[in-house]
Amino acid sequence: MTASASIHSDHSKGGLRRLSPLVWVSNLRLAVKLPLIISALGALIAAVIATTAYFDAEKILTSEIEKKFANALDTRRGQLEALVMETTDDLIGQAQNPTTLAAINGFSLAWRTLGGEQTEQLQTSYITNNTFPAGQRDKMDSIGDGSQYDLVHTKFHPYYRTVLQNGGYYDLFLVDADGNVIYSVFKETDYATNLNTGPWRDTDLAEAFRAASDLPEGETAFMDFQSYAPSENAPAGFVSTPVMKGDALRGVLIYQLHNDQVDAILNDPHGLEKTGEIYA
Repeated sequence: MTASASIHSDHSKGGLRRLSPLVWVSNLRLAVKLPLIISALGALIAAVIATTAYFDAEKILTSEIEKKFANALDTRRGQLEALVMETTDDLIGQAQNPTTLAAINGFSLAWRTLGGEQTEQLQTSYITNNTFPAGQRDKMDSIGDGSQYDLVHTKFHPYYRTVLQNGGYYDLFLVDADGNVIYSVFKETDYATNLNTGPWRDTDLAEAFRAASDLPEGETAFMDFQSYAPSENAPAGFVSTPVMKGDALRGVLIYQLHNDQVDAILNDPHGLEKTGEIYA
């Protein structure tokens, strides 16, 4: 009767007034209200469960992704450590090999027989007049002039070319105790220069020489990758170690490294999906 009177009263005022949802629900019979309340509670519970499940799933997925990337990082770290250890072990082994001491002694003596202007003489013979282009100069074993230096070069060059190729290095240097680059496999413009007074005295190659000169036998120095002018500004790293005869420093053995091997490890897509990247 109340609802009817209310509607009638609204008609008498010229319009039908809409009831608010709460009033409308409160006017419903219990038999109608109860299913509505149960349905509403069910929908609310379902929404809560769905929201909770979403955040739980997100947390689980994030955790799995983090674990996956952590595993990828650990794998890359282990590969890099193995590469560094393999390189330094090879460097030390070659420095302590009697062949290297003999090579440094032979090249040092031959260097002195050139009588001055060694840089100009050797760069002209082994770079300018090399029958092979840059990047392939290592293929020339001898210039055939019968000089003492060329005889020593003919003897030791094939051996160190093989060491370089087997190790995947960019270049290999023998430097005497005075800082003269008395031998290089690939013979770029740093070849036959002096690392204390010459044009490349402020480079990482010179730093690698000076650092190794102060080390005891069996220790190594490492210069991190950065642009290196004699190699057309390509990124280069250097690892060096002293070559000793007893307690006397006879020279330094240096490997020039390129970043191909490092890039191959870091850019391996396994475990990184489409957008993953690892930096050393």
